[in-house]
Amino acid sequence: MVVAALLVPLATVLPALRGAARPFVDGSVETIEAPGGFRLHFARDGSDAVPPDDLDGNGLPDTIDVVRATLGAARAGYEAEGWRPLVDDDGGGGSGAIDVSLRALDVYGCARPVPTPGGPSCYLQLDPANSVAGEVMAAVVWHELHHCVQFRYTTSTSSWLYESGATFQQYSRVSDVVLD
Repeated sequence: MVVAALLVPLATVLPALRGAARPFVDGSVETIEAPGGFRLHFARDGSDAVPPDDLDGNGLPDTIDVVRATLGAARAGYEAEGWRPLVDDDGGGGSGAIDVSLRALDVYGCARPVPTPGGPSCYLQLDPANSVAGEVMAAVVWHELHHCVQFRYTTSTSSWLYESGATFQQYSRVSDVVLD
């Protein structure tokens, strides 16, 4: 029990674990730009496929629409509040944009710090199985992107502090009965 409790904080601070190889998305990977300097990597097939629903008929799955819109709003919201601005990626995902990979995870999402000359950047992983109905995906995006904001201050604090701050942000930004 004690060993498991120590693994999360250690994974946060050990340099060997930070900025590791970018996650692999299973399937025919598509990459699109999102407002605010993000690149989304997702698949419509394979084990990491996003749900195919496209209610607005724009050719993109609704999950991708939600992630794109929320990333831009979250970045703008955090910067408007005076948080340190996010740093562009070091190009590890193919460009200077912050990478967001949608892939099957055992958690809703995660953020990983990436050391860059301009200070810590990050990349995100989101589970495409998060429900779009009920705003769950939007809440997860606000939460995970806040970790990237936190990494601008430090990449070596206790995991409970990262999680409590990001959880506060997600619940203060997104309101829905599914999240109650």
